[in-house]
Amino acid sequence: LVAAFLLRRLGQGSATAELSRIELCKDLPVLWFFRDLLAGLEEGGQASDIRGRLHHNVRASRGRSDSPTRLCAANSISLLHAAGAPLRGADFSGIDIPRANLQGADLAGVSFAGARLRGVDLRGSVLEYADLAGAD
Repeated sequence: LVAAFLLRRLGQGSATAELSRIELCKDLPVLWFFRDLLAGLEEGGQASDIRGRLHHNVRASRGRSDSPTRLCAANSISLLHAAGAPLRGADFSGIDIPRANLQGADLAGVSFAGARLRGVDLRGSVLEYADLAGAD
């Protein structure tokens, strides 16, 4: 239910309020169900729009320290990763994604310069050529 609700809200243009209220980063069944639902939207082009909104939520955490924005960003990047969105080479400098789930992600060439990565699950992730300068 949670994954379907979030997908519907993201399809309508915004789910920042919802993504700021609950921590999904460790809820693997929700992340996986979201992935499956999003895959069903690939043909109509809606999946690309939803991924774009999630990327926007992640970037919105740059320079922000308020808990709702940080939680929204962590949930958004966790959903992106679970859905198989390409993250390789992305510029995530300065983002704040506490406890995000990026386990096994291909983060080669990603810039996390100055990012706040406290509690982020990076087990098994590819970090080849990733920029972690100033990240904590």
